[in-house]
Amino acid sequence: MKVMICSRRDMETLTVRGEFPQNTAVISFYDTPDKRLRSAHYTVPDYSRLKCRLYQAAVDDLDPNDLSDYGLTVESFFPEADDIAAFIYEVYRAGEDIICQCDYGDSISAGCAAAIKEHFTHDGISVFADYRLCPNQMIYNKIHDALEKYRRYESSEYYYCAKPEEIRSRMQQVPGFDEIADSLSFSDKAACIDAKDRLEQLLKEQGQLCTSWEDAMRGFAERRPCRFISLRMTHTEWISSGSESGPVIVRKSYTYAGEQINIQMRLFRIRQERRRHRDILRRDVQFGRCGLREFDLLGVMFWDADERQIAVTPLLMTNMV
Repeated sequence: MKVMICSRRDMETLTVRGEFPQNTAVISFYDTPDKRLRSAHYTVPDYSRLKCRLYQAAVDDLDPNDLSDYGLTVESFFPEADDIAAFIYEVYRAGEDIICQCDYGDSISAGCAAAIKEHFTHDGISVFADYRLCPNQMIYNKIHDALEKYRRYESSEYYYCAKPEEIRSRMQQVPGFDEIADSLSFSDKAACIDAKDRLEQLLKEQGQLCTSWEDAMRGFAERRPCRFISLRMTHTEWISSGSESGPVIVRKSYTYAGEQINIQMRLFRIRQERRRHRDILRRDVQFGRCGLREFDLLGVMFWDADERQIAVTPLLMTNMV
């Protein structure tokens, strides 16, 4: 996704000349009605002629020291950030580019562009390093935080959660688990995402978490007590879509010391009468046919010597795409 910065004049020039780029969305910022220096002749930009995705927001170019003069706080400033984050992801999924536009094209729009670039390509510094620009840091932080929040909680509609009693049973022998057990919830997607993070942090502190398949193999060879694994699984192979009540078998192959090693797991797709258990939550029950290929996994592992593979019992899976 290419991210561009434009002033209002630049946008009007592109529009008048018919040079507006194809497959490009626009985030347009304009002054609020109560801005102290807003001209009586000021008008909101009209991009109705453009056949593109468009999000417009009224926001003033303020820094933290100005907020109290406008009756604002850092928390109440720019409440549109969450909606803009959702819009940016909509554009991203559509494979389109994006133009960030404000009146002068050097502050608010630059802050927005820097946030997008930092979030997706970790290149926000390139905007701050451009001497022609003066990115608004509050806009940057607001949009960047909103994008991170969106990716964490909203970017994927799919997730997997084993039965809470199974998760608690698996974690029971981990020192310190009793201290956080009562505060954990697995009631919905956001709760499961938070629970996964807290469990992984505890397991890291106790030295019981492997974060790569190489680390897992070394752990087995050294007979370390690491029983849990946390991985970003990509390009997985769906061996079986499962029967009505049977498991979905998912496999990922790696090469270790010249030998092909598989990580294999079994997932049980939801059944109508068990929907409330939320083993798997999604819009329909045909989980085994949905073709998900990437996800973040927290599971219990053991070495299957007969099959020469790492067998994993998934506890929590998030960011499934």
